[in-house]
Amino acid sequence: MSATGERGATLIEAMVVLAIMSLGTLLVFPTFDRLAQAGALRQTAERLAADLRRTRAAALSAGTPASLVPEAGGVAYRIGADRRRDLPRGFTLAGAAAVTFFPDGTARGSGLVVEGTGRRVAIRVDPVTGAVTSGESGR
Repeated sequence: MSATGERGATLIEAMVVLAIMSLGTLLVFPTFDRLAQAGALRQTAERLAADLRRTRAAALSAGTPASLVPEAGGVAYRIGADRRRDLPRGFTLAGAAAVTFFPDGTARGSGLVVEGTGRRVAIRVDPVTGAVTSGESGR
């Protein structure tokens, strides 16, 4: 309250509050961006793992081998001969080799690695059981 009895904030007080809020915003937004990128990496890895599981199920049900084959450059992969899936921009399959599932449930190929946003998620395939698992391996 001023000497004349008026209530309210001064211009300087308002500017100080805005400056503090601006600094807080600058600190929080990069965190949201990193969270969104990490979520996109997890989602991409989960989709790849699901496609591997579907490929295994197709081999079991059809009684013939079925493969998931990464394309050159690691920006896409093929499931069988007719289906192609592109990875989101900024993500690649590293050290990619084909994974083939056989009618008895076994597999050839140890899995794939999805890279992006400075992180990696390994999708592993057990050659004896064909089980598909995934786990983030950091940077």
